[in-house]
Amino acid sequence: MDDDPLHQSDGEAGRVKLPVSKTWLVKLGTAIGLAGVVFVGFKLYAYSHQIDANRLALSSYAVLAVLAIVYGSANTLLGVAWLNILHHLGLPASSRWSLWAYATSQLAKYVPGNIFQFAGRQVIGVGAGFANAPLGKSILYELALLCLAACHFVTLGAPLLLPGLGLTAPTAVFLVVVWASFALLDWFLGRSCAKAFLLYVAFLFVSGAVFALVASYSGVASTGLQAFLPVVSAFVVAWMIGLVTPGIPAGLGVREAVLIVLLPAFGDEPSIVTAVLLGRIVTVLGDTLFYASGYFIKPSQTAK
Repeated sequence: MDDDPLHQSDGEAGRVKLPVSKTWLVKLGTAIGLAGVVFVGFKLYAYSHQIDANRLALSSYAVLAVLAIVYGSANTLLGVAWLNILHHLGLPASSRWSLWAYATSQLAKYVPGNIFQFAGRQVIGVGAGFANAPLGKSILYELALLCLAACHFVTLGAPLLLPGLGLTAPTAVFLVVVWASFALLDWFLGRSCAKAFLLYVAFLFVSGAVFALVASYSGVASTGLQAFLPVVSAFVVAWMIGLVTPGIPAGLGVREAVLIVLLPAFGDEPSIVTAVLLGRIVTVLGDTLFYASGYFIKPSQTAK
């Protein structure tokens, strides 16, 4: 795979010549990511004192570690989706560079303000020689497609409001509307945006599934099929509300509060609280692992 994020022809669309050192811009983007590491450390320390360790068997910790790896690996879907958006906007980024840039910047979402992951990618992209305007547009595309993907999971949560509904109809509706959205996006915006949408759907489903499995280890009834999909839906809805809440880093507090409101039918309050705290620890660890992976996939050149 080509290590250079840009095709080297000076006439390529999306390339700009910068008066500022590209090396320093990349370092600034990396520093934003490192700021996220600091905040993550504080949050993990705070959460560790709120977990009732007596609820967990020793083997549960190994399972939670595996789920953190699964969640961290799922972040690759976000990086590939961003790559598709960049290609749609005419920016000739390589797969390796895009994943590295996304991994390096993503942890900055834990910095208060909830914008620094986007700022990090913007700075790293400009440092690589990409034009500011399409990079800025990629943020809007990413947010819009993420929210669109998350909205589809509301259908899977219908049994939360109508317990007698069953899962067949909600699941069928979910699959139909996802397919319809993919087709419409392919028609109006092109295949790259449609593929990014499907990748966001896949990421959100994996994230919700990881939470459902984590919750099962805290005493929440979330592994039976009748409960699994509604719990996945509840997580994605809570995730989306946290995403769109201004100034809240990675939805901290908002996501947990929404889950506590949505899940009383699946367990007692102490179990639900333990589940949401464990879920946050698993996702934070997963994000940290994804960040660390950036050091192994970093291209030998970032621009030329």
